[in-house]
Amino acid sequence: MCGNTVSVVSSDGMSRAPVVRFSRASRAHEAKVWLEDDDNYKLIMDAFSSTSRSVSLFVCLSVCLSQSVALL
Repeated sequence: MCGNTVSVVSSDGMSRAPVVRFSRASRAHEAKVWLEDDDNYKLIMDAFSSTSRSVSLFVCLSVCLSQSVALL
């Protein structure tokens, strides 16, 4: 180990959630903030509902993972 770097696993799990990758972590954060707006949330819910007859999205939680945003 070099320097004073410390890493921690704050949660561990697996998901089949869609992941959107961005060129920069700042863009991923902007997308997360955008998804937290109620109007944008409705857009995402409608988009998911229109693509499948058997799957419904009830809750859309977004999590930033460096340069990616996972939709849980």
